[in-house]
Amino acid sequence: KAAEAQEAGKTTLVAAYREASVTSQHAADQRKLSAQTFAARKESEGISWQRLGLSLQSKADYYVKAAEAQEAGKTTLAEAYREAVATSQHAADQWKLSAQTFAARKESEGNSWQRSGLSLQSKADYCAKAAEAQEAGKTTLAEACRAAAVTSQRAADQYKQSALACAAGNKSEDSRLFNAAAATQAEADAIATQAEADATAARAKSSGAFDLF
Repeated sequence: KAAEAQEAGKTTLVAAYREASVTSQHAADQRKLSAQTFAARKESEGISWQRLGLSLQSKADYYVKAAEAQEAGKTTLAEAYREAVATSQHAADQWKLSAQTFAARKESEGNSWQRSGLSLQSKADYCAKAAEAQEAGKTTLAEACRAAAVTSQRAADQYKQSALACAAGNKSEDSRLFNAAAATQAEADAIATQAEADATAARAKSSGAFDLF
């Protein structure tokens, strides 16, 4: 793609494709590290390195989508993808922290950082889905995905507080916050799932799938 963009004189796209390529290589490096860690029977740490690689690949993908949307004049969509890029990097940071914490044999704290990364990546994905739905004229779905993104951020914050409480030796507060975060993320996922189900049902109805005549 970089060569094609270069041929067409689209220098911004060329730069985006090259940046994404570098990030994808970094993602591949994390997956290799994950495989090595799994081989050493360090499962929790291996999962964290694996997820770190996935978040970095998401960052690369959203980076390209942002550039392509900007090139097409879809500035609002491009802005949402750029936010997803930043949030995916934030998620990757949490995955790295969780891997390092597991390596230090701090399982409970590592679990909280791991879940924080998961919630942040969910936020990034919901943010992108909201913009895509808005672009397609699906305003109800877009609103739901935006709400899911905001709720996922709240869950990530609670998981972070859980990790900090654990690090401070406050086990009861750690447990309370971890459970609250899990419930918050479940709420976020339920919002998006219901909205997607409603959108699917609406499409089926409009196409005559429920026509009994």
